[in-house]
Amino acid sequence: MKKSFWKRAATLVCALTLCVVGLTAHSTAQAAGLAQTKKLSVTVEENQVKLKWNKVTGAKQYQIYRATSENGTYTRVKTTSSRSWTDTGRKGEYWYKVRAVNGRKTGAFSAKNHTFRIYAKITSFSGGVFKVKVTNPSTKKTIYFIPGSGCSAATIVNKRTGSDRTLTAALTSSKIVSVGKNSSKTISIRVPGLTSLNRSVEEPMAIATFCTSKTNPKYVYAVGAAYTSSYTMIDKEKI
Repeated sequence: MKKSFWKRAATLVCALTLCVVGLTAHSTAQAAGLAQTKKLSVTVEENQVKLKWNKVTGAKQYQIYRATSENGTYTRVKTTSSRSWTDTGRKGEYWYKVRAVNGRKTGAFSAKNHTFRIYAKITSFSGGVFKVKVTNPSTKKTIYFIPGSGCSAATIVNKRTGSDRTLTAALTSSKIVSVGKNSSKTISIRVPGLTSLNRSVEEPMAIATFCTSKTNPKYVYAVGAAYTSSYTMIDKEKI
């Protein structure tokens, strides 16, 4: 059930990305005989940050660098011969870049990619409204939830049959909701038409999007919540 839940949540988040457009991408020139590492993906699954990237011809290993801001100081955290790596224990925002190496030869770094991990859980359901407690562990940035039916959703999964139904959902307020640095806040997500829930059979999840700037948002993120702790399901979409 747990693995199935997160697969469904990831699918639901993909649908929510209709409220933003585009993904960041840029290229740099080939360096020192090895090509640039391409298509670095950074995703959160439960308590892990998973990185994947394309193969670079001639590479023996790949070096992974991490920073706490896009233009901050990047420190090498791993050298691996694999084309994937899992980072653990990350809370808040982290940026990554990867390059290929072969002896003294190094390729250009990949485009930077990042994740902003927060925590959320459903605390109650009544009158068609989920109460969702959101915790922002970042000590650097406030997060802002985006209202509107286009950027929030809910899915009810039948734990016995595995079937599910996706429902229209929205934040109950039309105002942007802020969650301060290193703090928690409860938001309300309304699901019209859902008046009761059999918790012994039905597993609900609610998803809402947020950004890190109220006046000039650059990226939008999505957080998924169940009756247990959960986290951001995608790294970013660029507006």
